[in-house]
Amino acid sequence: MIPPNSRPVTRTRGAAVSEPHEGLAEPPRDGAPESTRVSLKGPTAARARRLLLASAWIRPPATLLDSLAASCDRKTWELAAAASEQIHLEPLFLAFMEAHFPEAPLSPETRTRLETQKRLHAFRWDELRETMEDVLEALQTHGPPPILLKGMATLGALYDPPRLRPMRDLDLLIHPDAVETAHRTLLARHFVPSPELPDADYHVHHHLAPVFHPSTGVCVELHRHPLCARSMLPGVPPPEDYWKTPGASQAPPLAGNPEEPAAAVLSPTLQFLVTTLHFTHGDHIGGRITHLFDLSRLLELHGPEVDWDRLVGYAQSPGLASSFAFSLGYLALEGLPTAPPAILDAFQRIARLREWESRLLFALMRRYRVGLPGPWPGISPRIGNILWHSTLKRAPLGRRGLFTAQAILSRGRQSREEQRRRRALAD
Repeated sequence: MIPPNSRPVTRTRGAAVSEPHEGLAEPPRDGAPESTRVSLKGPTAARARRLLLASAWIRPPATLLDSLAASCDRKTWELAAAASEQIHLEPLFLAFMEAHFPEAPLSPETRTRLETQKRLHAFRWDELRETMEDVLEALQTHGPPPILLKGMATLGALYDPPRLRPMRDLDLLIHPDAVETAHRTLLARHFVPSPELPDADYHVHHHLAPVFHPSTGVCVELHRHPLCARSMLPGVPPPEDYWKTPGASQAPPLAGNPEEPAAAVLSPTLQFLVTTLHFTHGDHIGGRITHLFDLSRLLELHGPEVDWDRLVGYAQSPGLASSFAFSLGYLALEGLPTAPPAILDAFQRIARLREWESRLLFALMRRYRVGLPGPWPGISPRIGNILWHSTLKRAPLGRRGLFTAQAILSRGRQSREEQRRRRALAD
C-alpha cells in the first residue's frame, strides 16, 4: 500500500524515476504531444480505443488485425499510443505494435517515449524479481508456500516477458497461521517498515503494514485476505478457502530454477474472482485498467478451466453478481474474451442491473479508465469514482442517491482540508 497522495519513486540502479500511477486522471508528461492533452470523440476515439484494447489479447484474432490494419490511420495510432502512456501500459502496447504492425505510422518522438518506458519497466522488473526471490527464500520454512497475488500471479503465461505488466509492489497471501511470523521474519532480514504507516493502522486491515526491501526499496504486502474490506461482498469465500485443493496450484520458479523457493498461484476460478473484484472495487476509477487486461488474458488462456458453476454459486447476492456481470459484459462489448453467454445471462439475472445502470458503468469505464473518449466536462475523476461505486451498489435508488450526495460532500471537505494543509506547509 502506498501512502495517499504520494507518487512512489523507483530506483533503477541509482537513477530515481517517478513510478507510474495507475490511471488517466493525471496531467500528461512534460513534453507529451498535444494528442495526450485533448479528448477526441466520435469514430477516431472509438478506433483508438479498439486499437489500444487489442493489446489485451495474447494471440489477437486474424480478423481483428485485418480490421485494424484497414481502419487505423496515423491519428488513430498516435491517440492509442498516448492513451497507453496515460494508463502506463506502454511496454505492452509497444510489444503488440512490434509483433503485428512494425510499420505503424507513429512519429519518432512517440516511439522514443514508448521505448523509454519499456526500458524503465525492464529495470523495475529486475528489482521486483530480486525482491521476490529474497522474500520467498526468507519464508520457505514458514508454513505453506505463499500465494502470489495481483501482478506477480500473472507473470509467465499471461505476460511474457514479465516487464509487459506494470507493477508497483509485491502482494503475497500468507497462511493465517503463519502471517505474523512471516512479518517478523522479514523484519529480521532487515526489510524496512514505513514510519508513515504504523502497524496499529493495520490490525484489522486485509494485509499487514507494508515493509520495504533493504536494497531495492520495493514494497512488500503480506495479506491476510486477498481482498480489501470494500470488496468483501456477500458470497466472497473466506480466507481458508484459498488454501484448499484445488484452491492453489504450484507456480513456476521465477528464474527457471527448480531449486528456487516455491510459491503458489490461485486456480483460474479464484483468480477470476479476485481480479474481477480488484477491477470493479479498486481504489480509483482512473486506475485498475491493468486488471481488465488481466481478466482478458486469463479468460483467453484459462477460460475452459474456470468453474463457472462455482462462481454462480458464490454470486447469489446482487453485489457480487454485479461485479461479474459488468466485467464480463464490458469484455464482451469490446470484443475481448469473456464467459459463455449462458453464464453472463445468469450473472445478469442475479445482479438485476438496469439497462441505464449498465450503460452508465460502460460509459464510466471508457471515459475514466480507458480514457477514450475522455472524461465528461465538469465531472472530476473523484465524482466519477463515486458514481461508479454507487451504481454498483445493489440498494434502493433513494439510498444510493443519499450515498452519492454524502460521498460528494465528504470528498469536498477532504479536498478543502488537504488544500489547507498544503497551504500551511507552504507557509
